Amino acid sequence: MVSDTVGDFIIQLKNAGMAKKPVVSLPYSKLKAAIADKLLQEGFVASVDTKGDTAASKTLDVTLQYDEGGRHRIADVKRISK
Repeated sequence: MVSDTVGDFIIQLKNAGMAKKPVVSLPYSKLKAAIADKLLQEGFVASVDTKGDTAASKTLDVTLQYDEGGRHRIADVKRISK
């Protein structure tokens, strides 16, 4: 069980970017969706999509964004405060 859902979410995006994955599918939560929407507004991800009907099958699909050099936009992540 993960006790830091925000940190885990950001690290999953960072790791997928390092592996050059185009899309990351994660279990949906309102908190993750709100963070993903903010990352979309700030230009760190290309798109955010919610799939599934029921709470048990709902997923959050985040399309990662890369710069012209092929580097992922989320590169260095530090947890400053709880």
